[in-house]
Amino acid sequence: MTLPSIQAMLDHANLLCTAWDGAKLVGVARSVTDFAYCCYLSVLAIDAADRRKGLGKELIASTQSLFGLKAKLTV
Repeated sequence: MTLPSIQAMLDHANLLCTAWDGAKLVGVARSVTDFAYCCYLSVLAIDAADRRKGLGKELIASTQSLFGLKAKLTV
């Protein structure tokens, strides 16, 4: 995937949660949602060096916390 493709994905998500290690982006959860009925988490990506540390679970929890129990999270 090219950098312009990744930038377009991020630009057009309507819910984006990120994980940082200082100034370095180490994780992203990209979702499309109506904030009322459903939230489709379409991309969950963690830097290879930072996997198996629970960042993915934290990003999923952060995503869900933004709409609470109002919408169902679909992965």
